[in-house]
Amino acid sequence: MDFLPTRCVLFPVEAVRKAGLINERRLPHYGADYEFTNRLRRHGYQPFLCGDVKVDNDVSNTGYDLYHRDLTLAQRLRRLTSIKSPYNPKYRTNYALLTFPWYCVPSAILVYWLKTMVEVLCGGRVLRKVFSGTDRGFSG
Repeated sequence: MDFLPTRCVLFPVEAVRKAGLINERRLPHYGADYEFTNRLRRHGYQPFLCGDVKVDNDVSNTGYDLYHRDLTLAQRLRRLTSIKSPYNPKYRTNYALLTFPWYCVPSAILVYWLKTMVEVLCGGRVLRKVFSGTDRGFSG
């Protein structure tokens, strides 16, 4: 990916016409930006990072944080089907269906469901111990 630290180009309307908008119905909270980026790439647009953008995060409306809160198994199970859950199997399945080639979808769904089970059964405390000091894709 290219990195443009001081100047960002406006997103071409042509790209949206070709690729469509973010799929907020099938991916309402997690993964929509990744799926959208992949779709743009398939339509010939090169993604880039823009260092000029500042994002303010409204913590009250963000998702559940599995890795930085110690939740009981019952709490993790209750959150499993929430729209705010990063380990929601419905949205992970939708992500696999939208982004992977048809021949990879069954294995992608299986891997995402296994990942969900590990996250729910182990919880953040165990996962932090296993992955401490490494960058594994979760914020922290």
